[in-house]
Amino acid sequence: MEAHELRIGNYFIEKYTKEYIKVIELTELGITFSGKFINVWCADPIMLTEEILLKCGFKKYISDGVVGMDTYEQEEKTIWYQLKGFTTVQLGENTDYFYSNNNLHVLLISLHQLQNLYFALTGIELIVNL
Repeated sequence: MEAHELRIGNYFIEKYTKEYIKVIELTELGITFSGKFINVWCADPIMLTEEILLKCGFKKYISDGVVGMDTYEQEEKTIWYQLKGFTTVQLGENTDYFYSNNNLHVLLISLHQLQNLYFALTGIELIVNL
């Protein structure tokens, strides 16, 4: 993970306690996570799962074929999640999630990537209820 991926409000998991932590402040000296300042990175990304998407308010849908993923092979079953027009697609039984809109296809692996992309495209912070 690169430092330029971080934004205030991003959620991570603390490496040792496994607690969810939130970026409160970013400075040249370090990062403040949920009230504690660190200058050594001790957080891991929260992997994107169906449970996390549902906790962010996404609704789950299942359909035949792939929704908005023209460049990928058709799958027998497509699972997709939608929140206020923002659609995330899970290809078949694969655990990879994609944001897809016309010609833009973005692989989403972690919660902070979803938070950052959602904000960049909508101008609204993604509400996360962990």
